[in-house]
Amino acid sequence: MNAVKNVWREEPVLTAAGLLGFTLAAFCAVMMAVQGVIVPPEGNLLSAFSFNAALGLFLITTAFLVPLAGFSRRKRQIFCWSYLVCAFTAMEPKRFSICAVSLLGTVRPAGLLIRLSAVYLD
Repeated sequence: MNAVKNVWREEPVLTAAGLLGFTLAAFCAVMMAVQGVIVPPEGNLLSAFSFNAALGLFLITTAFLVPLAGFSRRKRQIFCWSYLVCAFTAMEPKRFSICAVSLLGTVRPAGLLIRLSAVYLD
């Protein structure tokens, strides 16, 4: 438990981004349980789930390893922020929109769902 506290203290940004990945994966898992894996027209929630979980695990693992690299404080900040830019670019809006449009699809009319899908997924 002390190791987790130390990582949170030393690399809070990478750890928070990793936890965001796990949170999005959990949200996708709930949506899969409610609506099924394939939700037309959004697509496959299983791919969004696996991507978010893998990215979360990758970022948290990196947060554990960065202190061992021996970077100076400035180089560590540059490394972590550039890593986050790459990670969130890889996450791309499609991963967020698949879950968000899936949730809105349970509450909103079909016409709005189709318009949202066209905006976020194309």
